[in-house]
Amino acid sequence: MARVVAVSSLTGRPIDLAMAKETLDGVYSEEKKHIGVPQIQKAVTEFFSLKPNDLKAKSRRRNLVIPRQLAMFLCREITDESLPGIGKAFGGRDHSTVIHACQKVKSDVETNTKLYKDLTAIKKILGV
Repeated sequence: MARVVAVSSLTGRPIDLAMAKETLDGVYSEEKKHIGVPQIQKAVTEFFSLKPNDLKAKSRRRNLVIPRQLAMFLCREITDESLPGIGKAFGGRDHSTVIHACQKVKSDVETNTKLYKDLTAIKKILGV
């Protein structure tokens, strides 16, 4: 709305539907790409060459924990899914596990360049 008022005051044109459409053309035309938990899980499993169910497995092997934590972090950052909802999507994990994963990735990404590069590459795959 502020943009329409500003253009009107600068050009001296009265505000009408045609002027508003012209002013806002292209501003709101691109719809946000909806990315959900399944898309994030798919991108992470493909990036790390894992099987689709590996992120949901109960295994605590390092080669599965790090991708799982990255995926949980991305789900929290990109989607509107709740903590319990994210945990459920990752094999019925508790919301506190999701919180821990997010905090761990957030702190580790500052010092671990490989983790940072992996996170950046996965975001690029997702188009975020």
